[in-house]
This record gives sequence, C-alpha cells and structure tokens, in this order.
Amino acid sequence: MKLKKNVGTVDKIVRYVIAIVALIVAMRTTGWVAGVAYVVTAVAALTATLGYCHLYTLLGINTTK
Repeated sequence: MKLKKNVGTVDKIVRYVIAIVALIVAMRTTGWVAGVAYVVTAVAALTATLGYCHLYTLLGINTTK
C-alpha cells in the first residue's frame, strides 16, 4: 500500500528541527524524559522522511501543495 504524501516542505523542515532538538534533549537527560524525547525524535524524523503523517490523515490535514 502506497501512502499519499500529506506533509509539505516547510512542515518537513519543522519536523527535522524538532527531531534534532528532541535528540539533544534525549542525549542530555535520563529516565522517562529521555525515553519520551527519543520517541519524539523517531516520530518526527520518520514522518518528515516519509512525507506522511497518519494523524494528519485522521484530521483531514494536508500541507503539500
């Protein structure tokens, strides 16, 4: 099944920045905060790379042109 892209260019850049910041937080903390930061990093980087966000599909959002 091919996913229809719904994450635009500006949205991708914002997600990559969030992923980088979350990774820095994860590497500087421990415990549950680090765990949450790693999950945020993975989700933000994955959705930016794939260009698809499942939550956007559920909410009917599309930031592509």
